[in-house]
Amino acid sequence: RVSYCSLVPVDRYFFWFFESRNSPATDPIFLWVDGGPGGSGTASAVEYNGPCMVNKEGTATSIHPNSWTNRANGIWLDQPTGVGYSKGGPPETAIGEIVENIYRFVEEFFSRFPKYRGPFYLSGISFAGIQLPEIAHALKQASEPPINLKGIISQNAIINAEAQ
Repeated sequence: RVSYCSLVPVDRYFFWFFESRNSPATDPIFLWVDGGPGGSGTASAVEYNGPCMVNKEGTATSIHPNSWTNRANGIWLDQPTGVGYSKGGPPETAIGEIVENIYRFVEEFFSRFPKYRGPFYLSGISFAGIQLPEIAHALKQASEPPINLKGIISQNAIINAEAQ
């Protein structure tokens, strides 16, 4: 299967992409962002929902039987700048900046890899519950060509920190 690992010019965001184990050409694609803010998406790729798991000793990997890539193409993103392998200018601190850069990242990803323009889902955990609706709004308003955004998957979401 195909896997990409790269930095993109959007503040040099680092991502890790894995094709679906099922039908990459027709399966949906998701973007995974960790909460925080400032969680490494690539850590989730090997600890939570990615295609493989690292053993407790850190010496070997095994196939993750419940990986999201069993039925979908997946992008794990380190964000904001300075988190994980993402490098660049001064770290973003305002939600608006982070949302804008993730929006630009998504546009750049689909520009580079147009064959994955199938049904697209934004997904994440914790603080991503605040970011994902903002990113979805930006994608629906401004993407050219339009991105086939179908929904948001938010786990253990923070949507209003004061009320929760």
